[in-house]
Amino acid sequence: MNAKTTNADKTFSGHKFILSKYGNYLRERLSSVYKNHFPFEELSPLDNYLNDEGVYAEQDRSGNPRISVHIKMNPLRIEVRELANQRKQVVWQMIGG
Repeated sequence: MNAKTTNADKTFSGHKFILSKYGNYLRERLSSVYKNHFPFEELSPLDNYLNDEGVYAEQDRSGNPRISVHIKMNPLRIEVRELANQRKQVVWQMIGG
């Protein structure tokens, strides 16, 4: 009997791979992003940045309210989204890899 692989299974597997291969490096990059954009916010576990909702911050250094931070794949990058207008900004992206 063949078990079907769902998109959720593939996503979970991809997230586990990313964390095992780049986990420490991503934490360093996130620390830098937080230092520059969200100095009063605490880092969350890396898994939280990989889910669809990302991690919420009350505001960024510029005073933009309700921001979410995401780790996205293909290419591996960190995105910041303003929730009011859904504007996205890539604040870090891996080159090469």
